[in-house]
Amino acid sequence: MAYARVDQDSWLVARKHQIILFQSGREEKVIASVDMEECTVNSAYIKTLHYNPYEKDKHLLLLNIFHKDSQMHKHSLLTFDAKWNPQGNNETGYSQDSVFLGRSKLAKLKKPDSASLQVYDFEKQLHKQQQPLVLSGDRVFPGGLNRVIYQHDDCVVLLDLVTNKRLASLQVYSPLKQVVWNEKRTQAILLCKKTLLVVSKDLVKVNSATEKFNIKSATFSRGEQVVVYTTQCYLKYLLTDGDTGLLKCLDKRVYACSLDGTLLTLLDLQTQTLCQITLDLQELEFKANLISKNSMAIKNQLCQQALLGDSMIAHLYKKNYSALALRLIQDKKARFEMAIESGNVKIAFDLATELKDRSVFSQLA
Repeated sequence: MAYARVDQDSWLVARKHQIILFQSGREEKVIASVDMEECTVNSAYIKTLHYNPYEKDKHLLLLNIFHKDSQMHKHSLLTFDAKWNPQGNNETGYSQDSVFLGRSKLAKLKKPDSASLQVYDFEKQLHKQQQPLVLSGDRVFPGGLNRVIYQHDDCVVLLDLVTNKRLASLQVYSPLKQVVWNEKRTQAILLCKKTLLVVSKDLVKVNSATEKFNIKSATFSRGEQVVVYTTQCYLKYLLTDGDTGLLKCLDKRVYACSLDGTLLTLLDLQTQTLCQITLDLQELEFKANLISKNSMAIKNQLCQQALLGDSMIAHLYKKNYSALALRLIQDKKARFEMAIESGNVKIAFDLATELKDRSVFSQLA
């Protein structure tokens, strides 16, 4: 099953031979039934679904379809007006894979043996024949305006199709499965089997996370500050400093679509519908405020005493916020130990006086 995000409140899901539009606060709507040339559901399926972010006056969808019986790969370009009414001027062709390059251009991977990459407009006019690429696999991924991302051996490559230059490459250790862009298209998530990498638009690594279980999905939240992702068993987050944390244990396989406030939208693979859950984000918000040095928000959370867990205290100490960590510890002996470790002699002396324990004074001496 393929899916794509349209904007903050809308998602598209390819379910069997239908394209479903989900919008927050509204019922799901079938916007297209894809012609599979009378193939059965099991013999043809939609591999990928792309939404064109460069077109503002109408909606454009690009489907990459694989027919098992004939072993043929096709693509379909579907056009809708601003209210998602089908326009009827759909374009179909043969290609191993295809992605949007701009408002009215596609990159098509034509031949898997020689990996010939061609640039077409929507009237099927060939603009450019790219020199054959050496690809690992049969996929190309959206790389930004006039750019594509592809994999060669253990490297992911960013290719500019205007200058025909390899702009950057980044080492990965497993096949690239998906590329997820943020709304401003300034950063992207590269999803591999058990690793995700956050990169800039020029394929410069920002941070990464590696998991024991397979990573199923990922999405940006709060601009570029937080990445929310799912594995087979867990819903987790990744912050800009590389720190990760657990949000929820999962009892079924879901894809993360978006996080709006504390409300997370998920795609349930079993029922093939969208669902929403409310999350406790106190720990995530506290860590994000530490990174952004939002002193007012940190002060408010400390005054509310919302975070008193040992893991949060350990995180503060690890990030060199020992003064804040001391404020969260209730046990006097534990506070004394941390005061000694962090060099807060005055606080340690005051606590030793209160404790009236010879061993504590000996440690202080």
